Amino acid sequence: MWKDVSLEARDLVTNMTLSDQYERYSVENCLKHEWMKMPVHSTTLLASALTKIKRSTVEQLSQVFLPERPIRIGIAEKKGH
Repeated sequence: MWKDVSLEARDLVTNMTLSDQYERYSVENCLKHEWMKMPVHSTTLLASALTKIKRSTVEQLSQVFLPERPIRIGIAEKKGH
């Protein structure tokens, strides 16, 4: 499963899932991580998928670590949806 995952992505996931809450990455650490800053050099479809994964990761982390003020990233929803 991990053979096609970059070292940067593995490092981020490892640090996000540490059992020690004091060593585990905060939302701020995740946003500053090298993987979050990496440019995407591939097709538009892959770039779009990676962007969605990054947004989802930030939103999910913020719900865990900042439940009183979670971060919402993305396109505004259309009325009626």
